[in-house]
Amino acid sequence: MSVSARETSGVTTRLIVSVVRDLAGASAVDELVRRAGDHLTLAQLEDEREWVSFDDKIRLFEVAAEVCGEPRLAHRVGASALDARIGVGLRAVIRALGSPQRVYREVVRIGPKFSTVSDLRCTGTGRTSAEVTYRLRPGHQPNRHDCDYNVGLLSTVPCLFGLPAARVEHLSCQVDGDVECRYLITWRERQRPWPRRGHRRSGAGPVGTVDEVRDLRRQIDDLQAATAELTAPGSLDVALERVVRRASSAVQARGFVVVVRPRWDERPTVHAVGVDPLEAEQVATEALAGARRHEWMVSPVATSTRSYGVVVAVQAPGHGFLAGEQAKLDAYASLASAAVEVAVERETAGTLLAVARDLAASQTVQSVADRGLAAVVELTGATAAAVVITGAAPDDPWVVATTGVTDAVDALLRSPRPPPTDAGSDIGFYHRHDTDRPQLVAAVFESSDVTAVARVRIRDGEGTTIGWVATAWTAGAPTEIDHDLATRLTGVAALLTPAIATARALESSSHLALHDPLTGLANRVLLADRYEGAVARARRHGGLIGLVLVDLDGFKATNDRHGHAAGDTALVTVADRLRQVIREADTAARLGGDEFVVITDAVSDTEVSSLARRIEIEIARPVTISSGAALAVAASAGAVTVAPDVTLADALARADASMFDRKRERRAGRETNDAEPSGAGGVPPSDPPMR
Repeated sequence: MSVSARETSGVTTRLIVSVVRDLAGASAVDELVRRAGDHLTLAQLEDEREWVSFDDKIRLFEVAAEVCGEPRLAHRVGASALDARIGVGLRAVIRALGSPQRVYREVVRIGPKFSTVSDLRCTGTGRTSAEVTYRLRPGHQPNRHDCDYNVGLLSTVPCLFGLPAARVEHLSCQVDGDVECRYLITWRERQRPWPRRGHRRSGAGPVGTVDEVRDLRRQIDDLQAATAELTAPGSLDVALERVVRRASSAVQARGFVVVVRPRWDERPTVHAVGVDPLEAEQVATEALAGARRHEWMVSPVATSTRSYGVVVAVQAPGHGFLAGEQAKLDAYASLASAAVEVAVERETAGTLLAVARDLAASQTVQSVADRGLAAVVELTGATAAAVVITGAAPDDPWVVATTGVTDAVDALLRSPRPPPTDAGSDIGFYHRHDTDRPQLVAAVFESSDVTAVARVRIRDGEGTTIGWVATAWTAGAPTEIDHDLATRLTGVAALLTPAIATARALESSSHLALHDPLTGLANRVLLADRYEGAVARARRHGGLIGLVLVDLDGFKATNDRHGHAAGDTALVTVADRLRQVIREADTAARLGGDEFVVITDAVSDTEVSSLARRIEIEIARPVTISSGAALAVAASAGAVTVAPDVTLADALARADASMFDRKRERRAGRETNDAEPSGAGGVPPSDPPMR
């Protein structure tokens, strides 16, 4: 409904429908709705939270009077305000004033519960009398039905306290051209004195007592219904819409604004009813900053651990609220805080569940770190973040994923052993102005404009630290790690623990399936896959594929003389030296025994021959075995280039032939050149070369 239509409360429209139904039946109600206007529905007219325009109210009175055949039906509607089915909450706060005299004195606050386009004021009261004025604001035409409704409302006040209806004299009327309507109200004096304010009233007679108990039961039912509705599943927006709707049912006001900041890094979310967007934004901004106005009633949306925002009931300018209404709004705001917290935690849980699914599909520790990094940024709104996972073994490199960090911090994290974040608790939080801060956190502050850093440890099942997650903020940083932030950070860390273990197991099994267990080089399975990749690249770019087949000379004699342990040391050393010679994009594999192969692409015959000679030179350096002896190693490397249509088996056969040619060449060279050094660099080996 538009803001401009919030001029007549739903209590009034519901009273009209109720009186028509009681007097003329359901068919008369259908006729009332049909003739009232296409923009009005029966559900809307019977909803006390809905408001209509002043003109709609007058039209409803006119049609109701016609269909019921009662010209002064509006008076009956006003006098029926004690209907036990309608306005339960409003009756309760009015009755809490304690006496008719006090109600009439507070009529300036009660009037806006029914209309926002008029001013109702008390100009004087006696023991059993009061004078009240009613003035319709400019732009609205006075109407006799409106006056009759006012008379009926004013007459029924004493009935709230178990007394007969008041007598109301209409002394002057705007309909007749007067500046305002004046009403003189008199009622019968109570037999016992009214209790003083703040004292418990013993009862207002049988009628008052029964009504109060009935209203209390209805309010309890409403509160229970609100509890169920506000904590029901739904998004945060749905929860806030429910908050606004429930607030409007608790308190009659011109409009309501609920402003909530679900997370410290988000802009406040504003939902409003009865207030235009510009005014709602202004009310939200000022109320969050602590401003208060006479026409506002503010209740905090907060839990014991977190303040989310406020609910503001907005009254017409110059009008305030009744004392009992604050407690009612507070009660619904408290429920609203629970609803917001449930929605926020549900959102967090949903995000963490999605993260868990993604982590379960991660095959490597690096992919686990990358997904954890994305999750922590999504959950915390951090400017910069890092996930660091220590090596599976003490000498293993750490896995690092970063975003938004400076080059200096990134380099520090990726160094062989980054400095520790601290030796304290699992969760740490630091501000720029803190003097006691770990070395790594200090480096972050020194190299960037970060204002706050949070850190949480990642621990394995035995409690050992296996990494940490860190976040940093520039603008909009939280002031502390509250419950929500701690839940999000520790939630990510908890999900990373099993994901890391799973990824390490997968990496280990995958490595064993594709690599030689002794040297760590590719095995035949991975070699075939890498060859197919080289074939695809050669076809795409029109290049050749280079193969170098390496065979150690005299390896069996070395095993026989020094034992298999020394032979294994030699093989591992050869593998390490191959890695040092080849490019990162090349593949080195162990074919078995003392045979190795290197695949390289985009090369010429000259380049692959040069690579073979460098491999021979690198391998020829002595190998130190466990006994401390220097073992001489020699190798023959055959080199070939093949086109991409050559199979791996054919390529290996050609490389093998080249390798044997190289062996014969080396043997012939040694037999005719006795001066050739037997060790690299002219250093005589302590053991004959492996031939």
